[in-house]
Amino acid sequence: MFLSTRSFLCGYHSIIICALVAYETKRNYTGTAWCLIFLWNKLLPISGPKTVIIFSLAAYCSLLCALSYYFINVSVFAVVLVCVILQLLKLYNRSKVQIQDHHHNKSLSIGLVFYLLIHICATWQAMGTLYDHWYYPPLGDRILIETETGRHLHLYCLGEGNMTLLLDAGLPFTSVCWSRVMASEKLRMLSLRYCSFDRAGYGWSDPSDEVLHSGNGVNDLNRALQVKGIKGPFIYVGWSFGGFQAQYYRYMHPTDIAGLVLIDSCYHNMTKNISFENDLNQALILTFLTKHLASIGGMRIPGFFGLVLKEAGAPSTTQSKIDQARTNAIIYSPLFSDTAYRELDAFRKSEELVASAVKDGFGDTPIVVLLSQEGEAYSEALAYLSTRRRILKTQSDHYVPYNDPDSIVDAIEHCLSLITHSSEQITTQ
Repeated sequence: MFLSTRSFLCGYHSIIICALVAYETKRNYTGTAWCLIFLWNKLLPISGPKTVIIFSLAAYCSLLCALSYYFINVSVFAVVLVCVILQLLKLYNRSKVQIQDHHHNKSLSIGLVFYLLIHICATWQAMGTLYDHWYYPPLGDRILIETETGRHLHLYCLGEGNMTLLLDAGLPFTSVCWSRVMASEKLRMLSLRYCSFDRAGYGWSDPSDEVLHSGNGVNDLNRALQVKGIKGPFIYVGWSFGGFQAQYYRYMHPTDIAGLVLIDSCYHNMTKNISFENDLNQALILTFLTKHLASIGGMRIPGFFGLVLKEAGAPSTTQSKIDQARTNAIIYSPLFSDTAYRELDAFRKSEELVASAVKDGFGDTPIVVLLSQEGEAYSEALAYLSTRRRILKTQSDHYVPYNDPDSIVDAIEHCLSLITHSSEQITTQ
C-alpha cells in the first residue's frame, strides 16, 4: 500500500489532537508538541497488527477528545461513547491472536505504552472539560466587548443602588473567589450594586490576543460596563494584582471612581524586591510548564489528588462545595494556565503603567488599605496616595476573600464613610 494503515491512523489522530489543543487554548503554537509526537511515530520502523491496534486505540481516544467539544447534547454524546467502547472491545478480541512481530521490542513497547498513556490523559482532560462546560455555566452575563472578534467579558452583578462596587481578584484567581463576600448579609444591607468579573482568559471570559497588562484589563472592564449600561460612581475593590487594576482605573477614569479599597495590593515597585523577583521568575517557569501540559491533564490530574497549591488558584476549604467545584473546573482548563502565564509575563509592564499612574497621587479620592498578616509596609504606603485614607488590618493570611470576607465588607463601609465625610481622616485599626 502507498499509505499504510498505521501511517493513516497516526496522521489522523495526530491532526485531531493538534486541532483539539489549538481549539481549547486558542494558541496554535501549543499544538507543536503534538506535531513532534506525530513525526516521531512516522519515523518509527514498526508495523504489524499489534501496532495497528495500539494506534487505533489512540485514534479512538483522540476522536473522543474531539467529539467531547462539539457535542453539547449529552445523550448523543453517550451514544457515541458506547459505540467507541464497542469498537475498542472488538480490537481487544483481535489482539488475542498470537502473531509474530519481529520489530516489536522492549524499547518500542515502552514508547507505545507512554504514547497511549498520553492519549488516555488527553481523553480524560477532554471529557472533564465537557462536563465542566455543561455543569458550571457562567454565574453572570457574558458581555460582548469586541464585535470584530466576538470576545466576551464575564460580569456578575447583584444588588441595587446608586453606587457600584467593582470586585477584582488577584492573580491567578477568578470571580468565584468573591462568592463569600457577595453572599454577606452586611454587604446586602449597604444598598449597593456589587459586581465581580473575570479578566480576559479567566473564568467565563474569552481570551484576548493583546498583552495581558493592567492597561488592557482596565479597557476591557470599562467597555463591559458601558455595554451593560452601568455608570459610576464606583468603589473599586482590588485584591493583590486586582489592586494594580484599581489604581490604574482611577488614573484612567478619575471622575468615575468614588473610592478605592486595596486588599494586600500590589504596588508599583514590587520587582525591586529581590525575593519577589525570584518568586515571579519561579511562577513564570511553573505556569509555562503547566500551560503546555494542561491539555493532557497537567492540572486536572494533580488536582484530583489535591496537589494543586492555593497560590496556583486552587479552591479554599472555606468555600462552599459548589464554589470549590466551579474553581476546579476553571483551573483545570489549559486556557487558565495560559492566561496566568501571560499575565505574569506582562507583570513588569503592569507595574510600569501603575508607576506612571500614581506619581502625582490621587488627590482626595478616599482610599482604604486592608492588610493581612502577610501584608507589606509598601502596600500600607498606598494609603498615602490620598489625603483621605484609612488603614485597616485583618488576622487573615493573604487570601482574605476566602478567610475573612467580613473584614472586606468592613473596609467597604469605611470607604463609604470617607466618601460621605469630606474632612481628612487618617486612622489605623
